[in-house]
Amino acid sequence: LIRVADYIIENEAPVSFDTLCIRLAPLLGYKKLCSTLQNSVANIMNGHCSDFERVGNFFIKKNGTVVARKAGNRAINQIATEELEKCILAAVKSSVGIFTENVCAYTSKLMGFQRMTSQISDELEKVLNNLVMKDALKIINGKVCLAD
Repeated sequence: LIRVADYIIENEAPVSFDTLCIRLAPLLGYKKLCSTLQNSVANIMNGHCSDFERVGNFFIKKNGTVVARKAGNRAINQIATEELEKCILAAVKSSVGIFTENVCAYTSKLMGFQRMTSQISDELEKVLNNLVMKDALKIINGKVCLAD
């Protein structure tokens, strides 16, 4: 079971705790996400994965780089903030003078979301504002650009 969890985290990191639980559920005899399953997975993961660490609700590789991937069947809350940051930075980098209101729409398309829901928009706006506060991005005359 630990090897399966290691494999999932190795190939899908950053992976949310709930996603990991759902993926391990059949191996533990569960059909859906529940608190008993979450407790079982938490007990298994505590201290057994030395190559990974839990950051918030996500497991990431220690000393690894976060890779921006397509959303696939993941909801926006199952995508790590670091991954969303990389996607937004890629969207801004590939655009010339993109307006702030278009950054989130373009990023959601790059990630493979079919439509922009308010939840996706809110989360991407929050990450965009954090990138501006971290000085990774600048907003000049309503347009977003890399902070060099």
